Amino acid sequence: MLWTSLVAAAVLAVAGDGDPEARALVLAVSSPSETGFDLKVQWPSQVKKPGEPKCTTTLTLPDGTKPALDSKLTSSGPDFFIAHVSAVLKAEPAVWSLSVSCAGLESGAQSFGVFGTPTNAFMIIPFGARTREEAEAWLKQHLDAHTLPTRGLWPRVLDSQWVLGMTPGFFVVVLGAADDKSVADTLAKELNRHDVTGTYVKQVWWPQPEPLRLLVADAVVDTEKVLASLDWNEVMVLQKGVPRPGSGQPDVRGRSVVWPDGKAAVLYSRAPVGANDFGLYVNGPQADCLEKKPAFTIDEEQKVQHLKRFVVTCTQGD
Repeated sequence: MLWTSLVAAAVLAVAGDGDPEARALVLAVSSPSETGFDLKVQWPSQVKKPGEPKCTTTLTLPDGTKPALDSKLTSSGPDFFIAHVSAVLKAEPAVWSLSVSCAGLESGAQSFGVFGTPTNAFMIIPFGARTREEAEAWLKQHLDAHTLPTRGLWPRVLDSQWVLGMTPGFFVVVLGAADDKSVADTLAKELNRHDVTGTYVKQVWWPQPEPLRLLVADAVVDTEKVLASLDWNEVMVLQKGVPRPGSGQPDVRGRSVVWPDGKAAVLYSRAPVGANDFGLYVNGPQADCLEKKPAFTIDEEQKVQHLKRFVVTCTQGD
């Protein structure tokens, strides 16, 4: 079997809700062929690389077999190395399992796509650059200005060469990898309307596309006119019954700034276990808000949900 050249496929060690595990190795592969693939192994930021590591790579094919592998280091950095892994791969195109163990750190068994695997996710991308530094600076600027929807550790900067379907050579800011095109398209449209111009959607292959949902509020109205006097304020989607770690408060599954025209677009996800009851909360610096008419219910099954008017009563804090 002869495979054509691939752009890349990304594999992240992820927790159940899509956020990276704090101390798991991050894996990525690119250019799979009938004789092997390039493998990138990255250390989590909390762990310093212990010199030149001795690592064991295990590839499990769809039929359960584990071919012998030969790894050759090709490049390295402060927190990663790249190796070419040689093997004779005769399985049909599929999603395979790969794991790496290095000096006490493990990736766990991760799936990755090869030639023939269809794209399965829609990435929302507001910005791209030739260098990681430029992309990270843009992201920091917009996070500080509260112009981007956030949830967990998203948005983040990704190296395009390790994402199947992207053009290599760029570092892109990604808001999420949605499993539904309407969610990604609607959010991109709203961001372009609200000064995050250039936002687009890219169809890619991603190890674990998330069942993301989008809540679009056309008008967030504060009856006491407290929020209007503040620099910024936000709408949060909470999952009740699933407290934040170390807190008795409900877990925030997504948040969005309220734009100057009163509109908001919250990209949110569901915690993998726990309650199914969602709620809305409006928050601003030194302000506390309650929904004036608690009649609105978030419908998780509705992938893009529109809310014409969300009325809250806000009081000024200390």
